[in-house]
Amino acid sequence: MIRIRSIKASDFSAVKKLLRTHKANHWTQKSFTRMIRNPYNANFLAEESNHVVGVIFGLSDGCDVGYLYKTEVDPAFRRKGIAHALI
Repeated sequence: MIRIRSIKASDFSAVKKLLRTHKANHWTQKSFTRMIRNPYNANFLAEESNHVVGVIFGLSDGCDVGYLYKTEVDPAFRRKGIAHALI
């Protein structure tokens, strides 16, 4: 069963592994933690059996501008509604 939850700093390695082929893979532990702890951002992951299978990062300026920065689902779990559930 897929579970959606907020991303924590301790998820860094698993998220970085999922994003290994993307530009977001430039994150360091420090920059990742700063981004997910920003109170204006909304960052979630999908997991199955404690395995990260999807992520979404929503960024905001805290006033009136917000956007989806990155959404990724493990290829083995695509076409199962995970990205839709993350949004």
